[in-house]
Amino acid sequence: MSESHTPVRLLAIDDDAATLRLIQDALTDTGLEIHTASDPQEGLEAFKSIRPRIVLVDLMMPTMTGMDLLEAYA
Repeated sequence: MSESHTPVRLLAIDDDAATLRLIQDALTDTGLEIHTASDPQEGLEAFKSIRPRIVLVDLMMPTMTGMDLLEAYA
């Protein structure tokens, strides 16, 4: 009998493209479904559409702090 496996969705939000690439490269072979967003607004929209179980967020972004973004998720 074959077991169906749904990968855990992870969303990384950071205004630094190099950091997003590093996160994606480091976690590619973990079985996670990795999504990225390069700004807080894009991150909020992605969160609403993909409903990730894990969110990694940069705390120091120019338009909105990471803490403000996390509060918006709640």
